[in-house]
Amino acid sequence: MSSSTLRVAFAAWLACWPMASLASADIEVLVESQIYHGDPDYARSAACISANEVFLAIPAYRKILDEKIDKSDPRYWLLMEEANRVFRRALRKCERDHGYDLIGELGSIRVDGAPAPDITGIAVQMALDSTGDE
Repeated sequence: MSSSTLRVAFAAWLACWPMASLASADIEVLVESQIYHGDPDYARSAACISANEVFLAIPAYRKILDEKIDKSDPRYWLLMEEANRVFRRALRKCERDHGYDLIGELGSIRVDGAPAPDITGIAVQMALDSTGDE
């Protein structure tokens, strides 16, 4: 395929791209240390979660709580590593499946002057779906 054919094909594809999707919301990060996923400088769609609620849905974290495993026990660190892996995977799935490319703690992000949508329920479901995935 020649380069001019590629340019025409690209131009045709670009002409079909909805212009509304190119506009992004005004995203304001209020607490940068509470951003769990994404880059605020490049975000197009932001949401918030209760990280505590998401972690409570993760079996590895529940095991730490239920068995009262202390930080001095090596199992604590192995279980926390697994819990964090499931948490990160769940947030990546929230981006992939729902388009939220910036996710922070509740109250840490504003979108167009209002609090970012709360997607804790979605994140909990993604965490449950991610348990055991590799």
